[in-house]
Amino acid sequence: MFALTKSAQHPNGKYVLYQCSDNSIVAYSCSGDKFRQHRKKAWRGHNTAGSAIGLTCSPDGQFVASGDTSGSVCFWDFKTCKLYSKLTADSAGGIINCVAWSEQETSKVFTAGAKGEIKLWD
Repeated sequence: MFALTKSAQHPNGKYVLYQCSDNSIVAYSCSGDKFRQHRKKAWRGHNTAGSAIGLTCSPDGQFVASGDTSGSVCFWDFKTCKLYSKLTADSAGGIINCVAWSEQETSKVFTAGAKGEIKLWD
């Protein structure tokens, strides 16, 4: 068992995603009062071990985004769980521990890192 450090709800309300300390993101369905893990839904390709790294879903639910401990932001396809893109948000390699999708302009993502820098990506 690994710790589930951060969570985000999928926009359709059927899933809750959790950042797991084994360098993955896992999904649980939330129907009624029962939670069930979807073993086939796991997003991998980033490093989060030892840190509480934030995650988010795009407003349309198509993408999942997460920071990592090497200064990158990772984007996955929600349905296929495949890594779509990985961009360097901190060239010095600082932890990116917060990622938030803009609700107003859905092509924009905000990141914040351990150094206190907040950036807007388009």
